Amino acid sequence: MAGGFTNQGSLELTDDGSSLSTTLSVSSGVLVNAPTGSLRVVRGVNGGDRWLVGRLHNRGTLSVEWPLEIMSGNPSPHLNSGSISIGSNLTATNQSLVDSGAVTVSRNAVLGLASGTLSIVPGGSLGGGGTVVAASVVNEGSINPGTSPGILSITGNVTLGAGSTVNIEMAGPTPGVQLDQLHISGAVTLGGTLNRSGSGDSRRAQARSSR
Repeated sequence: MAGGFTNQGSLELTDDGSSLSTTLSVSSGVLVNAPTGSLRVVRGVNGGDRWLVGRLHNRGTLSVEWPLEIMSGNPSPHLNSGSISIGSNLTATNQSLVDSGAVTVSRNAVLGLASGTLSIVPGGSLGGGGTVVAASVVNEGSINPGTSPGILSITGNVTLGAGSTVNIEMAGPTPGVQLDQLHISGAVTLGGTLNRSGSGDSRRAQARSSR
């Protein structure tokens, strides 16, 4: 499709058994998932590759239930002002994402940007118990590790801006079971506010960096 495409209804990337791979390609313009739009990436009958080619602006709901590869020749970042739920791997190698909505990465799932940047702007959030791989994550919104509770891992450098928050749930000493944890493999610039809830030991409510 050329000239952009806007989805205002329900759209699935799947297969019906006649082929393995499915591609949604927008050769020019932007693929907009409108506030009323729902875009699901699912296994289908045989599985196989799922590709989205073009620049994405998600304003609705994007549910990644089967691995999705996003490819874009546009140097501008992808945008999210809606909800992105990553239950399988979402890969956008060397591309960037600006999040003013909600991004949730489930346990064992990966959001892979490689040398790209994830920018969480005011009003945006990152949560879940999976892994984010990026050159840098810049937070001016909120990071919510875990899924009551859990461990959110970031491979890359992290900047917690002055207006940012990190929200930690605490019910005991065991990370991932009773205690949220933010595990960062990279350099960390600390700022903003650390919020904790629950009755656990407040000394454990800290981001952890393996660097």
